[in-house]
Amino acid sequence: MMNRIPLEVLLQIASHLDTQSCFACRAVCCYWADAFIPSCWHTVDSLRSPWKQILKSPNSMQTPEEREIQMLRVWSLLQRYGSHIRDITIRDDGLLDAAIKARLSRLDSLTICGIVNEYVYGQESAFMAVKRQQEQSLDHTTTMMVTTTATTSAEATLDSWSDLPSMTLFDTSFRKQCLMSRTQGCWLLITKNPGLRRLEFKNQTSYTIFPFKSFPPIPTTTSIPSRDFVEKLLAGLPYLNHLAMEKPVAEFVLANLGTRYRNITSFVHLNAEDYANGILSKSATSTTLRRLKLQRRIDAENLVRIGRIFPELRELYLSVVHVPPHFQHSPDDSDDNCVGGQSKEPPLFTKLEYLFAANIFDIASLSRAGIRLPAVKRVDPTIKFRTLAYLWIVLRAYPTLEHLDAMETFSADRRYGDALDPASLKPTSSLRLRTFILSHGPAFGLGVGGMLEVMPLLTHLELGLIPPSALEVMAKNCRNLEHLRFNLEQGNGHKELNKLFEVCSKLKVCRGKGHEILGGDFVENHNWTCFGLQELDLKIVGIPRMSRTQERVWEAMQQDHRTSGSTDEERAAATQQRYSCQYQKSAYKNLAKYVHLRHLNLGGLDSVQSGTTTTTGADHTAPDCLELTLESGLSELAGIRFLETLGVGGLSHRMGTKDLQWMCQHWPLKKVSGLEYLRADPDNQLEAEDILDRVKISMMISGMTNNNNSRSPSRTGF
Repeated sequence: MMNRIPLEVLLQIASHLDTQSCFACRAVCCYWADAFIPSCWHTVDSLRSPWKQILKSPNSMQTPEEREIQMLRVWSLLQRYGSHIRDITIRDDGLLDAAIKARLSRLDSLTICGIVNEYVYGQESAFMAVKRQQEQSLDHTTTMMVTTTATTSAEATLDSWSDLPSMTLFDTSFRKQCLMSRTQGCWLLITKNPGLRRLEFKNQTSYTIFPFKSFPPIPTTTSIPSRDFVEKLLAGLPYLNHLAMEKPVAEFVLANLGTRYRNITSFVHLNAEDYANGILSKSATSTTLRRLKLQRRIDAENLVRIGRIFPELRELYLSVVHVPPHFQHSPDDSDDNCVGGQSKEPPLFTKLEYLFAANIFDIASLSRAGIRLPAVKRVDPTIKFRTLAYLWIVLRAYPTLEHLDAMETFSADRRYGDALDPASLKPTSSLRLRTFILSHGPAFGLGVGGMLEVMPLLTHLELGLIPPSALEVMAKNCRNLEHLRFNLEQGNGHKELNKLFEVCSKLKVCRGKGHEILGGDFVENHNWTCFGLQELDLKIVGIPRMSRTQERVWEAMQQDHRTSGSTDEERAAATQQRYSCQYQKSAYKNLAKYVHLRHLNLGGLDSVQSGTTTTTGADHTAPDCLELTLESGLSELAGIRFLETLGVGGLSHRMGTKDLQWMCQHWPLKKVSGLEYLRADPDNQLEAEDILDRVKISMMISGMTNNNNSRSPSRTGF
């Protein structure tokens, strides 16, 4: 049956799976194995699974024979599947040797990590053997195919080193020829893959891959062989558009992005301690660079230079930006930029849409210093603020923001006094924010409503504890919401929450604590329009239920198979049960309209995670909630066919094993949380345990067979 799936479909499936999943799919059958091989070997990284187990690097605990067998095994795998490899990360000399001997030549991405120029536990590398034999050869003009003598006869021959720079260019600290040969081996792997689009040197590899005697950070007029070699190396990669390097070569490349390396659109400068003014001041303008990542500290003056040199930047990644207190950038701050009192310099960062600035506590300080970001749509990581006034300043400084993640903290900038009036800082026009994630304390939540008034385009909103008045603002101004998360005080906001569901027709996710709605509003005045809901946290309260005394009477009648009472007490219990079931059935019918639900939490309490057990306090159950039994009309929810998660924590439900079995038959449940009371049939405990196992409960029910009518909670592992 599996081999009837068209190959094109399997290839499309494989393109959406990670490497480990593709290897698992190979075990289905031979047909699948052949189809998933290209995706399995598309990306190779010896540090990650499953490559960590497949490509085990030799170690000092192995004997020379074991290391040789392991190296030969890695090489044979690359030789067999090398035509499928497009992305490889080299982290050790063994994989580097195997990649060259396997003649990998169809790579799109190559990453070299760590210091690869080292002995492999005292062994001589294959590169050293090739180099020694080439030096002994009499004919230096003919390309030689030499079989290494330091390894087995099954190893492939290597190409000549004639196109690589002489060892006389290397720094004297690299005295061992074995180290030099491995450095040349990295270059050989690069030159044999002219189709590379991504090339990265990480974790100090630039210091060892380019160990030249001298490498000036600024281009000079004198001819330097090492610089010429770098230009030749990169010139042989016409499709290269992403490059990550370290000092000292990175400074040279960064200064020439606008002249020699115009095909590079993404550049990463790693581990730079300082960005000298000379490098940036002598750099030509680059109109092709779109993405720039700079590590370590950079000052505001150099940030201005970056804006001038790379006017087409879309993404900028910074580690630390230092803005001096009295620094002020002005387009006309120099005589060279002014003619007739008007500035010749165009504005900076006019196309920058994404800014990543780690460890910046005062993102608004860039604006105060005159460094404008007129088109930025997203700032990462989380912006930390101390007062509402500070957050308003950020929003005013960047009115084009579409994504903002902010967090209230007392460790943020304290230069803004609490005396600033937030209302005076409120923007006069609406903001463009689509996503607003705000972590705040209860006191700050009182000002959330004013902020939402100028955010009509919001589709994703996450807040902390807010008052019901903020819900009114959402219902009035934020009708495009799709993803919503917030907390309410228990018992507050019934009407406001109901109104929100009536006007937000695009809502798909509504999560949070304290979401309560009255049964009367849900049953009698149900006008919700958000029929696309997929995740919902909602506690329906005010459901007419039998009292505890009536429940005990009704349960006694059920044991006798009676539905009509013979005493006043039994008749009252039966009447109340019929009325309650009719009322609950109406609630189930309204809830069944939301057929796309995947997560439904009807409880009002948080589950307490303890190892693999999820429970809730039994002393906080709500007596006026849905019973969640077939008797009360649970079968009305049969139309919800995608429900995977159900939460009933804090509810005084009357669910039994039959009700849970019905849920498992009609819903693809993966988790049930907060289940405290489960009424099990004492004559069929095995069936109950099987049901619980099917919904992935980690602990079996204990003590459920003592009595069927017990109301004491049984810790079931939910």
